[in-house]
Amino acid sequence: MILEKLKALGFTGNFFDDSTKEQEMEKIEQANVDKLNLMKLKLKLGFPIFIYFIYYMIQQGWLYKYFTLNEWVFKNWIQWVLSTPVQFWCGYDFVVGGFKSFKTCAFNMNTLVMLGTLSAYFFSVFVTVTPWFWSEFPEDLKTFTFYEASAAVVYFILLGRFMEHVAKSNAGNAIKALMNLAPKKALLIDDGQ
Repeated sequence: MILEKLKALGFTGNFFDDSTKEQEMEKIEQANVDKLNLMKLKLKLGFPIFIYFIYYMIQQGWLYKYFTLNEWVFKNWIQWVLSTPVQFWCGYDFVVGGFKSFKTCAFNMNTLVMLGTLSAYFFSVFVTVTPWFWSEFPEDLKTFTFYEASAAVVYFILLGRFMEHVAKSNAGNAIKALMNLAPKKALLIDDGQ
């Protein structure tokens, strides 16, 4: 019953008994390693759009004259191609967690990330595929998109979760090492005997 309520809220859990504790702990450790490797892959995938985001920030400042690139780099279609896997594969956990939070009305960080990044992404897609809609607007608004912003938010939060996961793993290993230092037997001296 407890596990069903956890599952309805979007979480998972297990009960351990002493006979299966070691096997379950090994499964959890392997799942942690797999999750860590997947996060590394997602971070590598998001790196190109992250570099573009950094370039965009430099472009706004005084370093712009030293870091100019050809105009084709800024085409919305290239940004769309680079940001789509970041938004929907790397940010998959945020989107699923956000929809689960709507289901349970227990809003959390996933809800905020999902709403913000999907709004920016789909607005940018609309700007990219409907240039005729923007014909009455000023020139700089016709091609102004937020692909790099939505992908950078996903990237930064994923990077934060990666660092959190590494810190938790290291803390867990340190606690295990401390527990292994505990003596297996102790001598009880009662009233000096």
